[in-house]
Amino acid sequence: QLVTFGGYAEVASTSDSMPPERFVVNDLWKFVPYQEQESNTSQESSSSSWGWNKVSQNEKEEYIPGPRLATALAVLPSSNNDDSNNNAVLLGGWDPQTAGTGGIILEDVTMLDMDSL
Repeated sequence: QLVTFGGYAEVASTSDSMPPERFVVNDLWKFVPYQEQESNTSQESSSSSWGWNKVSQNEKEEYIPGPRLATALAVLPSSNNDDSNNNAVLLGGWDPQTAGTGGIILEDVTMLDMDSL
């Protein structure tokens, strides 16, 4: 699986003289390759379309890391090689916070359950 977390989002300005608004996000995105859609032979229909799909995160049921940039994320395969119990490890990053403050370096480590995506 190919996933990414965090980054910048940009909203176009309604005025040509104003720059776009940029802000840091804590979005989780998963890439679905074309081949996966075509070869999906399970009885369940896939709700994801080809390309990058935003993963909805249930804030009531799971911890969601805060917005960040310059982070590292690695998907770790299960030890039993059956494609179950896959986890992703999200390592630190940088939260720029308010412009001009320099932000803070994040030193947290978060495990994300990839099987729930």
